[in-house]
Amino acid sequence: MARCFLCLKTNQTGYRVSHSAIKTKRVFKANLHKLRMRYGAGVVKRTVCSKCYKRMKNIFWEGKPLTFTPLSFIHQKDLKEKTPQEQKPSTN
Repeated sequence: MARCFLCLKTNQTGYRVSHSAIKTKRVFKANLHKLRMRYGAGVVKRTVCSKCYKRMKNIFWEGKPLTFTPLSFIHQKDLKEKTPQEQKPSTN
């Protein structure tokens, strides 16, 4: 069963309630995303829910250390730090 690596969030059961109050069983699925993360010297794939992803994003951009750092955050930081290349004047 799919589960968040950090908070262990998983599917929950509940009821689908119609206008006439008829209840039928249904499943509420967690909003999970697969991420590649840097852990120590290697890269691992982990499943993380959206809430944990947002929390990790805020912690990362505040400059605080993370045990697991998603590669997407590292790539975004590298792109922001690069200076824009000089544009050549057009010859029109």
